[in-house]
Amino acid sequence: MLSDPENAPASTQADKFNIDEALDNAPLSLLIVAIIIAIALAVVLEAVNNNLLGLAIPKLVDDWHLPREAFKYAVTFSMIGMASGAFVSGFIADKIGRRAVILLTLPICGLATIVTGACQTMTMLIILRFFVGFSFGGLLPVASSTAAEFAPVRYRTMAVTVPIVCIALGTILAGFLFNLALPLGGWRYAFYIGGLLPLVLCVILFFALPESPRFMAQSRKKWPALRLLLRRLGHETGEKAVFADAADEAAAKAQKGGIKALFQNGLAHDTIAIWIVSFFGIAGLYAVYMWLPAMLGAEGVSEAAARTAMSYWFSTGGFIGALLCAWACARFGSRKVMVVFAIGGAVSVFALLTFNVKEHLLPMSAFLGLYGLFNNGIQVPLYAIFAHLYPTYIRATGSSIASSIGKTGTIFAAYIGGIVSVTEYFIMLGLCMVVVTAALLFFRRHIPPIVKK
Repeated sequence: MLSDPENAPASTQADKFNIDEALDNAPLSLLIVAIIIAIALAVVLEAVNNNLLGLAIPKLVDDWHLPREAFKYAVTFSMIGMASGAFVSGFIADKIGRRAVILLTLPICGLATIVTGACQTMTMLIILRFFVGFSFGGLLPVASSTAAEFAPVRYRTMAVTVPIVCIALGTILAGFLFNLALPLGGWRYAFYIGGLLPLVLCVILFFALPESPRFMAQSRKKWPALRLLLRRLGHETGEKAVFADAADEAAAKAQKGGIKALFQNGLAHDTIAIWIVSFFGIAGLYAVYMWLPAMLGAEGVSEAAARTAMSYWFSTGGFIGALLCAWACARFGSRKVMVVFAIGGAVSVFALLTFNVKEHLLPMSAFLGLYGLFNNGIQVPLYAIFAHLYPTYIRATGSSIASSIGKTGTIFAAYIGGIVSVTEYFIMLGLCMVVVTAALLFFRRHIPPIVKK
């Protein structure tokens, strides 16, 4: 629970330490940068493992003598896992801490990925991919909210950008890892290597990653550890200091958090709008991650060309777009920038319907790169908007629920990807971006541009 300064002893009133004000106006220290990079590395490694199945399906089709459609359940349950993980992680993070959730997701991802490498049946593949999706879905909202809570306000959008942009970076590295593993021992070795890395990182972060200071401020039992962390961050506090989060005190006294709080204090309108953006935006994104190589293969595109289109063109475009959109949102505000990116995403994917992708590999790859740039670009400020929209006491919950809504959309996209034609597939991606555009125009509490003083 948050501290209640009104009921604190009179001697402590003068020692009240506003944690929000101190962290928002602090310089960007090397420790904060290191923490954000550590969180981002966790996202990279889990993104690598989350994307290995999409790359492996063409090989599995040959090895297991099954049609592409047979893998729709493995892909779908991966998305169900992501939605489930995103849904519960925020509640857990708001109860026991952000650090604990990050440390729990890494071994789940690593072990499930390693066992996938030894998998022999579709049933086992479905179960394992559920747990890989569960860990990845649980990590993303907590990683973004943790980065937001450490970062000073003027660097917050870019701080959230670093972990989320690593989704695209992880996809790129997944392609490198898969191509490296094939000559070593086939597709299974990609899962063995990919699964080992999160386990190693988990051990390192167990000793190196601190808890969010804003979270620790809400419990008196954690105040001694909080004082030590604040000292490392350059903030000196007295032993009798009473920690408070000014933005949350009044709201926390009136409410107890949870899903209901996402619709109170004028949040309902924007909560619904951001859920729509998350649902259709992330659905369109992960439909590519999970199905693009198999879709292009069905059209006669070579396996190598299909992997290149996703792992390099699409993912590199997404990496560039995430950085570009985050910078532009900080400079010009999120409303205009995100709407332009959503329109660009619709145009670029609809353009793929105007020519034969097998006969025009370079234009196909270029338009997929643009779609990756525009769609993935939206995802980064989206997580920054979660942190901007919701106060600390429901920030992880709000972020995780919105993320879970998005992952629910990918369940639909993952299943549909196993039964539609390539033309219908691209139409679905384009329509997703049309709906995202409308919802972004409906959303009111966009991130304003930072005014330089």
